[in-house]
Amino acid sequence: MAITFTAGTSVEGTASATSTTVTLPSGLASGDYTIIIVSLNATSGVITTPSGWTNILASTNSANGSTSYAMAIFYRKWVSGDTNPAITTSNGRVAATPIRVQGADGTTFVDVSATVTQAADAATTLTAPTITPAQVMFLSVFGGRRPTGGIYLTPFTNLSGSMTSIAEASAKSTTTNGGHLIAFQTVSTGTPTGTRVADPAGATSGAMGVSFSLKPASGGSSDYSGTAALSGSGTLSYSGTAAFAIASAVSGSGTLSKSVTMGAGASISLIGTGTLTAEGIYTPAAFVIPDDHTYPYKYDAEDRIRFSAMHIVSATAYPDGADPVELDIETGWVKFDDSVAPRIQASLTCKIPADTSVLESLDARRTFRVRIYAGYKWNSVEKDVQLLADLHVRSRSITRPNNRMELECWSDEGLAMDYKRLAWDSQPPQTNLLDAVAYHRLIATIGSELPDIVSDYPPEFGTSAVEDLVQEPGQSGWDLTVESASRAGVSVYCDPDRTWRIAKPQELSSKTALNLTTGGGGIIIDSNSVYSRENFHNAVCIKYAWKDDSNVDHVVYGHAFIATGPLSLIEIGYNSYFEERNVPATQAQADAAASAVLTAHSRRGRSFSVAAVSAYWLRPGMTVTATLPEGEQERVLVSAVYYNFPSGSMSVRLRQPEDIDISNTE
Repeated sequence: MAITFTAGTSVEGTASATSTTVTLPSGLASGDYTIIIVSLNATSGVITTPSGWTNILASTNSANGSTSYAMAIFYRKWVSGDTNPAITTSNGRVAATPIRVQGADGTTFVDVSATVTQAADAATTLTAPTITPAQVMFLSVFGGRRPTGGIYLTPFTNLSGSMTSIAEASAKSTTTNGGHLIAFQTVSTGTPTGTRVADPAGATSGAMGVSFSLKPASGGSSDYSGTAALSGSGTLSYSGTAAFAIASAVSGSGTLSKSVTMGAGASISLIGTGTLTAEGIYTPAAFVIPDDHTYPYKYDAEDRIRFSAMHIVSATAYPDGADPVELDIETGWVKFDDSVAPRIQASLTCKIPADTSVLESLDARRTFRVRIYAGYKWNSVEKDVQLLADLHVRSRSITRPNNRMELECWSDEGLAMDYKRLAWDSQPPQTNLLDAVAYHRLIATIGSELPDIVSDYPPEFGTSAVEDLVQEPGQSGWDLTVESASRAGVSVYCDPDRTWRIAKPQELSSKTALNLTTGGGGIIIDSNSVYSRENFHNAVCIKYAWKDDSNVDHVVYGHAFIATGPLSLIEIGYNSYFEERNVPATQAQADAAASAVLTAHSRRGRSFSVAAVSAYWLRPGMTVTATLPEGEQERVLVSAVYYNFPSGSMSVRLRQPEDIDISNTE
């Protein structure tokens, strides 16, 4: 189960105090936790953990420049009747942030305890240390004090691009003030996270960074669905990584993993990785199987959007060398499309910032970024808003006299397109596909935080795809990346959080991301289907033409065609596609590239479009169940999704997977 965070109302003290009451976040329910981060500005200050709360970080003072900053982090599992805690401190200015945590393990909340890195005196960048978590939820807290009265640590900027901010707060007195920022990231388990950074609003005197990790829940009947039953005598078993809760009336004795004996009406849970086997005589038993298809939104988001939900969209601009800017969005859209590059594009119409210096800082030439958030407000109270996309701005235009600003934004494939190799630049590596993608990612990230790469393949994959592949002067890094990917038969693209991904070809999944239906409780507004010969092809020819180092011309033709079936050449004739590429290739590489193009083009002959209520977790490659215009309900793949603001509607392009027989020779 995925952990989610909802920030409550922070306390930002305006005067010294020895007791501070923190309001618990709204909506706390059974299984939820609350984390409270406390910053104190006081001479050798001490923060006392409230009774009934448990430390993640006991009161810790800064060590460099000043010891007048202290931070503490503690948590408590919610119990009905809980009241707002009063936090006792040394006399000083307090900032405190409560955070509701959903989806954490009910027994072991903290995975790796807090580790601290002290900042240098007058630091303008705070660093949180690396840890090696056994679980996936990694958090960093950056805190400190400003040495001058009446100025604040917030707002923070330049948070490591892989992290998502949860909340920040600062005391706001006329004397010196302390504050903090807390952020999270889902990471790989068992490997070092690396350090994370964030820049406070100015130089600090006494500051630190803290890292720790939390353990997600493995199961829970309110968060999972699915049943399986066995009546009579037999064996009911499952093997894998999952969480199960089994409750059954057992006649006689039964065995449930590790020889645990069950009597009549007994219940037991198995959480984690392993094999669960129950033997005996059963009345129907229920398996409860994980259902996280709406991650990072609440597990029941799909059910909630079918009825009543307020849609929320916001965006923050991060100009180079300037403070973040909250954008006042009026209209806009974000699209995710697997048939184009960049894969993610957005257009936002905003009110022009009143401050001319802020407007001047929004200079697209300097590659400033925009983070777009979208989500819901449930029951007019509980917010569920997550990062939709972290994009760089391609253009910023303003119009008068209506005082509107237009931002056109792309994912980071566009930055790889911007780089055309200069004659003296180094060549990308020819070792494997991962190294080649990492090279172009690095060049596309100059001046900002280096994002992660995630591959569906082992590191050595794709050696033959990049062998002898050179980047000619004037050729873009993205063109070479696409060439390498097509030869390897994979996709390379950027995710919404800027992660570069090397992905396997799309295929139907056993997990359904969304049920698109009409009628009562349905979210489809309208739909249409298209069968077309345009843009569909059943044969591909790619001409590779280049000169070698001796100025000798070379030409290789790569071919691919549909050999059998209803869309084959013999059944419907030729509908061919041709292109020319000016890079070296072997015959095998050329044929592999042609096969990849044919696979993509063969999908374009039959498509479906659906307009529906926005399900902001939906992405290309996901499997959905949809009521198609012909009236049939089918499992299909998402090819593209367009989210429209402020209407709260989306347009989804769907396709059926094509099972085609590709040949490269006559």
